[in-house]
Amino acid sequence: MGSDVWIGQDVRIRSGVHIATGAIVAAGSIVTRDVEPYAIVGGVPAKVIRYRFEPDLIKKLLASEWWQFSPKDLLPYRTENPEQFLDQFSDAKDTLTPLNLIRLNPRQHIRRK
Repeated sequence: MGSDVWIGQDVRIRSGVHIATGAIVAAGSIVTRDVEPYAIVGGVPAKVIRYRFEPDLIKKLLASEWWQFSPKDLLPYRTENPEQFLDQFSDAKDTLTPLNLIRLNPRQHIRRK
């Protein structure tokens, strides 16, 4: 599961499927294939409805790795306009301290009866 992912109610995701950063999965969907970054998917089986942004902007967002930083550090930046956010964030990125994130594997944390 990538960062900044929104999954609607009653979604089912097939084991091994990857939901990439920025993706949105519509409620009631059944996801049987990997979902690309910033894609909006829905249906049974889930299919791409559209992308949240143009391909060039998606590449820039992914390259920025903005999710590696504390939400508190991102508050000063205008997130309602992604292009403006990237301009401001790229100027300040080197002054921010990345979070020390730990990737969890749910299979390691679920107890089986």
